[in-house]
Amino acid sequence: MPGLKEQIATLEKALKSPVLPEDLKGDMKKKLEELQDALKKADPPIPAKPAPPKQKKAKTKKPAAKLRARQSAEDSKKTEDKYKKRRARSLDKGVRKPLDRRLTDKSAKPAPSTTSKVSTELQEAREMVQKANQIMSRLSMEVPDEAKLRAEIKADLLKDKDFIAGIKKDVRKEVKAEILANLRKLKKGGKTARGSKK
Repeated sequence: MPGLKEQIATLEKALKSPVLPEDLKGDMKKKLEELQDALKKADPPIPAKPAPPKQKKAKTKKPAAKLRARQSAEDSKKTEDKYKKRRARSLDKGVRKPLDRRLTDKSAKPAPSTTSKVSTELQEAREMVQKANQIMSRLSMEVPDEAKLRAEIKADLLKDKDFIAGIKKDVRKEVKAEILANLRKLKKGGKTARGSKK
């Protein structure tokens, strides 16, 4: 009620005044209490509504399609990791294997390895030495004079163009050194590096 509230506010304000006599103050307090009781009876306090209980959120199950898609993605990841590990092991061993054989280009030629190139050069050098030794051993069976020996050696060596090219380019210095040593020993009548003797 607006009238009671205004009276209560006026009494509360008057009670705070320092010049108010004590006997009047007591009467005003009693009046204030009566007014407050009357206000409570006229406007009873509205009880607060209790808070609704919290409901637990029900766990929704994932659809089967989502589960299958997730499982498929995990399987793909595992397969990819497996191929990557296998590729890493192959690279460590010096063998290059494709990550997926279906994606490889069939027409692509493998890069030539340096190991095979070195092996080929060594094989050619061995063949040169073998040819030179065959010439030396054949000539050592005969006993020609020095001029004839030089002429035959020169003629045989000039026939082998690969041998001459190898000597000129100095592909294998050890081959050249061995041949020259054999020539010197053969001229002196000594034993060559391969065991032939004049």
